Amino acid sequence: MLYHLGKKFIYLSLILLMINGLLSGCAPSETVSMRNEASDNLIQFHSNSVDHGSIVATTYGTVALTDKGAYFIEQHGAGFVSLMYSDFSTQRKFFVCSNPSCAHNTDACPSYIPIQMDYAHPGIMSLNNQLYFVQADQVGETHPYVIAVSEDGLNRQQIFQLPSSWCISSPYICKDNDYFYFFAEIVDSESGDSRTSLIQASVDNGELIEVFNFNSEDSAQYALVGAVDRQLMVVRYPIIGESEEYKYYLITPHGNISNELSKEPLYVSNNHDILAQLYSNGTLSTSVTKNGTANLAIKDLTKDEEFLVNVTASDLGLDKINSVFMRIPVPDCYILVVYDNQSMHEFVYDKTAKEFRPYTLEKHGDYASGSPDIIGEWEHYFILCTGDRNTKFDLYSADGTIDASDTIQITYALISKDDFYACIENYLPIK
Repeated sequence: MLYHLGKKFIYLSLILLMINGLLSGCAPSETVSMRNEASDNLIQFHSNSVDHGSIVATTYGTVALTDKGAYFIEQHGAGFVSLMYSDFSTQRKFFVCSNPSCAHNTDACPSYIPIQMDYAHPGIMSLNNQLYFVQADQVGETHPYVIAVSEDGLNRQQIFQLPSSWCISSPYICKDNDYFYFFAEIVDSESGDSRTSLIQASVDNGELIEVFNFNSEDSAQYALVGAVDRQLMVVRYPIIGESEEYKYYLITPHGNISNELSKEPLYVSNNHDILAQLYSNGTLSTSVTKNGTANLAIKDLTKDEEFLVNVTASDLGLDKINSVFMRIPVPDCYILVVYDNQSMHEFVYDKTAKEFRPYTLEKHGDYASGSPDIIGEWEHYFILCTGDRNTKFDLYSADGTIDASDTIQITYALISKDDFYACIENYLPIK
């Protein structure tokens, strides 16, 4: 999800290269430029305009959810990380390996993922219950890549690989039936200049297409923030010196993006008055706080529906409200974040009772603080990030001696939705 909070927005530097699609057959034909995985040289080819199906969006990181369980990446030794799995029905976490005598510390184990120390290790993501490894940056001689992984970890198929001068720069990766879509930062091999492009990668053969150069429209910065149906969601950040309006667009990756950006935006947010959050499933949360009253609107952009909530400081048991915004970690779960003169407060909104209750659940661990983060749901449970713990693993030096090294592992748990809304800390830890 993308959080917008006044001046605290993180600006992404996006300078994208525009390449138009083509129509063949009876339609006029155009040239599309594509880069292969081995060089920066442009290749010319032709393709047909077809219906590629609905686009889904997800992020990649150390945890990936499926319909029945979750995969995790954890460090258990030097030079590698391990692929773990937990079934939600048991909350037991184990190595993705069927060999009971395996030590899980060599490449003979399907849970073994080699890494280079001091570099970011691969992330994982799940799209339509298919697991993927994502290496966003160049690591040594290994180019950035996306690899499809089977449930047992044994079968790994490279979907695409980027040139060494490219890296995946967007936290969101989107996919329809035929293509992946993401932002990549590209360094020109001759000039050394960098740009950030919207990239289309073929599911079948890994061909890479630079779809669009947003900088051809203006010098503003853009970000990919999700997908709705057959369109990508993009936000335009304001240029310094212009009115501070954040403009949200739905664009068709195989359409005329320049024309779509010239039309009225899907939504415009002025951060002087409005705090907004846009979620990858097409839900937009906005709030305006004036004279101590917060006016909240939750909009489903896919259905053009919204519901409104008004709340005052006295409704929340506070003396004053400076600003508020609503978090929606999963559909129909609303957490109100309120800032007063002193601190931040959180409240859970009961949509049925139409009332706010203090959100008092807490994270626990060696470094964690604050309230748990909801990362998904399963049946009658929410899946929470509940904190962290410091663990040790053996670090082997060049002379063969062994030393202990520390790593931080994130902890997760299930909680029934009834307990969550009642703020009863009855966690079912995944361990």
